[in-house]
Amino acid sequence: MKKLLFPTLILILSACTKPPVAAFKMDNECFIGDTVTITNSSDKAHSYIWELPSGELLNSKDITYIPTTSGTKDIKLTAFSKNLKEDNNITKSIKVKPLSGSVLFYLSTKSALSNTVVYFLETNKPIPVRLEIPPTCENSTGGALFLDIPDGTYEYFAGDNTYSWSGSVTVEKGQCHVIDLR
Repeated sequence: MKKLLFPTLILILSACTKPPVAAFKMDNECFIGDTVTITNSSDKAHSYIWELPSGELLNSKDITYIPTTSGTKDIKLTAFSKNLKEDNNITKSIKVKPLSGSVLFYLSTKSALSNTVVYFLETNKPIPVRLEIPPTCENSTGGALFLDIPDGTYEYFAGDNTYSWSGSVTVEKGQCHVIDLR
C-alpha cells in the first residue's frame, strides 16, 4: 500500500502545478534607433521565446530591441513550463516615433484669408478651406502638412491674393507643430 501511495501522491502534486504566466515590462514609446530594454517578469516559467516585429525569434530571459522604422510595433513573449507541455503568451505594443518632426499649417474660421498657399522648405502647398476645429497631424484634412523634417528652425512664407506673411518654426524629432496662419 505504501508503495502505491507515493507514486500517486507525486502524480497528484505534479497535476496541481500551475502553468506559466507570461509577463514583461518595457517603455510604451521610443524613437527610431533607441535601445529598448525589455524585462521579463513571467511567473512559473522556465524558458522563453520572444518574437520581434521583424519576425526574429530570441530565447533569452530579458532582451533589448532597437527599432529601425517608426510606427506601432508588437513584441510577443511566450513562456514555457519546465516540461514544455504548457505555455502562455502576451503581446505588447510600443510606439516608435520618427527622428524627424512635422509641421501642419491651417487657417481657422477667424481668418478672412482664402486661396492661401504655404511655402516651406522649397515646397508649396495650398490650404483649401478654413477650419472651425484645429486639425491634428493624424487628421490633417484641410491643412498643409509637411512630414519628415529634421530638427532645426525653418522659415515659412504664406500668402493669398491680398496678403502675405512669414515666420519661423522650430522642429523637434517626434513632434508635430500645428500653426494657425490667421
